[in-house]
Amino acid sequence: MALATLGGLGLAWGGWALWPARPADCRLDVLAVGDGRAAVLTTPDGAAIVLNAGTNTNADAGETVVRALRAAGARRVAACVTSSARYTDFSGLPTLLAGWRVEHWLVGPGFPAPRRGLVRLYERLPPNAPSPTVLAAGESAACGPVTLAALWPPRDEPRDRPLVLRAAAGGLRILVVEAVDAAAVAGLLTAERDGDMELRADVLLLPRHGRADVDAVAELVAAVAPRLVLVSATSAPPGLAPRVEDVLGAPDRLWVTGERGAVTVRWIPGGTPRVTAMRGPAAPPAAPTAP
Repeated sequence: MALATLGGLGLAWGGWALWPARPADCRLDVLAVGDGRAAVLTTPDGAAIVLNAGTNTNADAGETVVRALRAAGARRVAACVTSSARYTDFSGLPTLLAGWRVEHWLVGPGFPAPRRGLVRLYERLPPNAPSPTVLAAGESAACGPVTLAALWPPRDEPRDRPLVLRAAAGGLRILVVEAVDAAAVAGLLTAERDGDMELRADVLLLPRHGRADVDAVAELVAAVAPRLVLVSATSAPPGLAPRVEDVLGAPDRLWVTGERGAVTVRWIPGGTPRVTAMRGPAAPPAAPTAP
């Protein structure tokens, strides 16, 4: 395993499943689930927050999350967040809710209530599954030692707007953004300029890029000013890596699960975060040999 420190940020490559958390550590595991989203935030007392549990592949993202909870030393799941009604955010929920008692299930205003949509999902949930609780802009939930604050959308926004959430644990702020197309990013930046939200965070968690506009994402990164940008996707938008490096003024700030495997951030409350991944960065292509 290689370990380096750059600009106050510890960097290393390793396997998340082989690294049980130390008792004093907070830990964020961003799992490799194709172009889906699944992350686990665990605190030193064993409380865990699941940030989405979905994939676009035939794998069971719920089983992947269950394994990650065990590896992180979780003792209870204080909350599960589902950012949108997209399959890539919730496909693994039935397995997760069958394997763990989840105290709260938090969704955005656009997520269908029982009997109002997503019939197949609700039919597959176990009888003891919690009912979804809506979080809208300006509302927050204290889940053990973690505070979850909804930044967007308001309750009166169109129903297709995904949840933008900030999690705070151990002095670190994690911003979870669902949509990164130009219109969605412009809406967030406008809301911040109008004083409706504050985007700054230590970690920016982005989804698969889809219709991502690299210029817009670079603007979002500049507004958030994170120490780390973590992308849950098979690949990052072409050209994003150099833009992130230019905006943040340092290399090795962008980590993509499709390139590195599962990415883990660990920190002691108030301390410097350390980053590990299942794989190191891909080696550059070999230079052509002279004829």
